[in-house]
Amino acid sequence: MIIICWLAIILGCCFGLFTVLTLKTSSLKTNPCFILLPDTLKIEGDYLTGEAQEKRTKEKWQLAYVLESKQEKQFFLKNTKALEIKVKGEVQKRVNNTNLNGFNAKVFCQSHKIKGYYRIEQMTSLKKYQVPLCSFVLKLRCCRQYLKVKTMAIKNKEVKQFTEVFILGLKTTDNAEQLQLWKKLGVLHLFSLSGMHLYFFINGFRYFFLRLGLTLELERYFELLFIFILIVLTGFSIGMVRAGMMLAVKELNKQKKWQLSRLDCWSFALFFNSLFSPFLLLTVGGQFSYYLSFIIIMIYPEMQRIKRKQIKSFVFNVLLCFFSLPLIWFYFYEWNILFFGLSFLLAPLLFGVVLPIVTLHFFIVVFFGVDYCSSSGIIIECLNVFSKRLNQWSFAQFTVGKPPILILGILILIQWFLFINYQQRPLDRKRLFIFLSLFFFCSFFKMLNPFGMVAMIDVGQGDSLFIKEPFSHRVFLIDTGGQRSFMLKNWRKKKQARCPANYTVIPFLKSQGVKKIDAIFISHAHEDHCGDLKAILNEFEVDAVVSNQGTSQNLSFQKLIKTYPTQQQVIWRTGSNYNDRYLKMDCLYPSDVGDGGNNDSLVLKIKMGTNTLLCMGDIERIGEEKILSSSKRQELKCDILKIGHHGSQTSSHQSFIKAVAPSVGLISCGANNKYGHPSQVTIKKLKQEKVSFYRTDVQGMLYSYWLPNLQQKMKFKSIK
Repeated sequence: MIIICWLAIILGCCFGLFTVLTLKTSSLKTNPCFILLPDTLKIEGDYLTGEAQEKRTKEKWQLAYVLESKQEKQFFLKNTKALEIKVKGEVQKRVNNTNLNGFNAKVFCQSHKIKGYYRIEQMTSLKKYQVPLCSFVLKLRCCRQYLKVKTMAIKNKEVKQFTEVFILGLKTTDNAEQLQLWKKLGVLHLFSLSGMHLYFFINGFRYFFLRLGLTLELERYFELLFIFILIVLTGFSIGMVRAGMMLAVKELNKQKKWQLSRLDCWSFALFFNSLFSPFLLLTVGGQFSYYLSFIIIMIYPEMQRIKRKQIKSFVFNVLLCFFSLPLIWFYFYEWNILFFGLSFLLAPLLFGVVLPIVTLHFFIVVFFGVDYCSSSGIIIECLNVFSKRLNQWSFAQFTVGKPPILILGILILIQWFLFINYQQRPLDRKRLFIFLSLFFFCSFFKMLNPFGMVAMIDVGQGDSLFIKEPFSHRVFLIDTGGQRSFMLKNWRKKKQARCPANYTVIPFLKSQGVKKIDAIFISHAHEDHCGDLKAILNEFEVDAVVSNQGTSQNLSFQKLIKTYPTQQQVIWRTGSNYNDRYLKMDCLYPSDVGDGGNNDSLVLKIKMGTNTLLCMGDIERIGEEKILSSSKRQELKCDILKIGHHGSQTSSHQSFIKAVAPSVGLISCGANNKYGHPSQVTIKKLKQEKVSFYRTDVQGMLYSYWLPNLQQKMKFKSIK
């Protein structure tokens, strides 16, 4: 059956490659007609997103629409029917990841069979869609949306979150915090991705119908139908699909007496799943679900040797957690040492207590409209408080970073060598210790990297520059990025405003193995440079926040940093500097107390090995002239110039560029920004001075590596 498994993977990959090669440019009629899939709709403030089928071609599209009124928002929130809409709008270009290790829209669309993105400008027609009798899946989707609307009546936040995640398979802004908490504790993959809760529902279904007097043979046929319904109602989550397929194959194996092993059933499930979803194993959920289930099958015989139930359960959870570590490091970049014990403690509590209570409460709400959740609410609240307390123990949290593919392969090989050694009798403890030590030694790969790194992170219309010294000795961040906020009506505001850093700066820093930032330099007090400071301070240990006097006195900046210890807020002015064996940093401006605006930006000259970088913040012509008059020409010379004010024509005047004489210019700006950055005037000046320039709006993140003593100019790479 392993042959069948590999055949499935090869066929799936070939089909996936064929799909990519034959994929035509997304095209639609001028005024397309879509069938909205009701259970996929998400509303955040006044912004609606969801999936829909184009009526003519049956192709799936991702839609986006800005709601026009509060009444329209309420209609979509309460709607439980499939809708047919005719719209005006335009096909959006698919944006792939613009930062290292960022979200890959291409893989997402391929794995979800989404043709493309369509932005709706106007809905010209909206009516109820008459679902054909043969469209059983769409009817179940409408049923799922009905249940989703019913859960909105649950007042207790924690109960509602558990209901959404485990019963309906929903990922919303309301339960994002809960999922992030489980992710940090290292148990998300065990509960949310694995599909383990399917067995809870199946056992309950089996018990109920056998008590009604159904024969075992008849109950098994109903069970297969129930598995399919569950998969649809939980949103076709990969974990549920995998668990459902394996369970279905096992049941058929019993009925038909095929004498298939557990591994055979796993292989058949992967075979059929890969045929229908060719990109299955390119997704995080696909890899976790199938790899963890494969591990369970492999360690099952060893577990049968252990007689005591509690010890067997503990060893099982420890082995499962241990084998999942490489994938956790590769996709989540961090792990909590407590998760070896947490999975052992939480699994019986979650599946034996919380899930039954939440399920019972869910049925009461749906069928009787009674929201009685005092007992379940108390238990879940206690569980959340316990989880949050554990999450505050920073000593147990390790940020490993994303291991290279080679290291990942070595880690997995070591694990299986360890498992083979574990199976031997008598146990070779010396070899076990050597392999275990080698495994955890490899997890410190970032400490063995002799290269430093400098990266202009793509944060949209803002600035954020990352510097990491060789061997991960020290880490610095110059500006954090952020978005300007605007006054909106209450119904247009999002319940939980998304922080851009959660999708740009923070995941990138964690992928680089960053747990502590030695200093964050804030050039000035504008939101596009320091707006995400609070989020980063909450996520990382930060030794110092460095700014100039004008920025530190700015009221908006003080609000961001009010909870940060005063003794770690450092003021820099002209002449301030930092120096260690890998890096030298000097402050060239400002010398006077300003207002924290553009012309009060902190200007830093940084020497990394044999290369020098000049960071200009949002300095404009007035500030540049002050720098020219107060600095020696040799002090201003640099190899790399971070172009001021996102390439605006108010910055980077000709005489300043000539004085600095850079060979490379870095421009940080957002794609299609309303300010027109970078200005064509600035581009022309750079070309006249023969400065090679890179832009984040066109090329994504810009990054380069450097060695302390290597006499070589930096060569920048880009994501796009």
